Amino acid sequence: MENVIPSSQPQHQKQQVTAKVMPTKVSRIPQSVTSRPALLNLTQVSLRQKTERDTQKPMKIPRLDVIPINLEQTCPAGQVTALREKIPDIDKDDSDNPLLNSEYVKSTYEYLYKLESRVRTNDYFENQSEIKPKMRSILIDWLVQVHHRFKLYQETLFLTVWIIDRYLMFKQVKKNKLQLVGVSAMLLAAKYEEIYTPEVRDFVYITDSAYTGEEIRDMEKDLFFTLDYCLGIPLCLHFLRRYSKAGEVTPEMHVMSKFLMELAQPQIMSLVFPSSELAAGALCLTANILPRDNKKEPTGWNKTLQHYSGYSQDQLIPVMKGFAQLVNGMCKSGQQAVYAKYSSNKFMEVAKNSHLTLSPFIQQLLTSNS
Repeated sequence: MENVIPSSQPQHQKQQVTAKVMPTKVSRIPQSVTSRPALLNLTQVSLRQKTERDTQKPMKIPRLDVIPINLEQTCPAGQVTALREKIPDIDKDDSDNPLLNSEYVKSTYEYLYKLESRVRTNDYFENQSEIKPKMRSILIDWLVQVHHRFKLYQETLFLTVWIIDRYLMFKQVKKNKLQLVGVSAMLLAAKYEEIYTPEVRDFVYITDSAYTGEEIRDMEKDLFFTLDYCLGIPLCLHFLRRYSKAGEVTPEMHVMSKFLMELAQPQIMSLVFPSSELAAGALCLTANILPRDNKKEPTGWNKTLQHYSGYSQDQLIPVMKGFAQLVNGMCKSGQQAVYAKYSSNKFMEVAKNSHLTLSPFIQQLLTSNS
């Protein structure tokens, strides 16, 4: 919907400028108005009002330097802390780049946080008679391989997982149709995120013709209808990019955070924690185990990251413990697609990083009972 910007000029003035002047019949002015007594009376009233105004005392204007300023009333929510603690404005240098949308970025993320609570998926396995968490884990691990083979965007994978979970919240699915739901969800997500999408026959081939093209199309339509045609949701990646910018993290820290988030997708913890908390927890864990640049010790979760994410490190302990448990058992897990993917040079081999297993912070999370 286009925004209509009101004109600074009154409406009647615009009509006078643009309207065509037409000859009109001029009526006679009543004699009572033009008579000299009437004009004299108007003049006397005008002079009397002017005299009254001149005799009034001038209004006292308070000095500007003594007016108390209430930050809570003068500043939008979320900026008071930044003013008092001198949190840097990470968007101040982006005004010349229209792609970064610096003028509206803060309100955009405020909206994403609100939207996140409305589109969250919950633990739906109690309502499924045949689908179990292990089946979901195997499906998503296989979809990670399909996603990697088709060379799709990272957003497509996270959106695929959300579509599957959201659909299973509302529909009973037989276990022999779960893979059909998975490939149809990836097809739908690819159409939303990608420029060039895989064709239906590609998904028929990747499933070894377990499903026909017509079945995939029918399931795609049912998915879209069940989701009420809503695919514009806040993903983990959207929040992680914002947090990585706020923390000025290294490329290795950003990639490792993506590895942790992707490692969580086949697990139940991706249903327990919202996307923003998963992103913040992944980056917080990374910031506490990876040294930054030439520094020997990790910098941890600073005030800038806390301000722009809305999460303190103490609030992120539960989700970081979940990540620590995944990292501790990733070599023993039967689902190795994410580990193999992030062991490649393309992803800086972050899955093999020794800090994931030897960091004292990881060990502390594993042994902590809180």
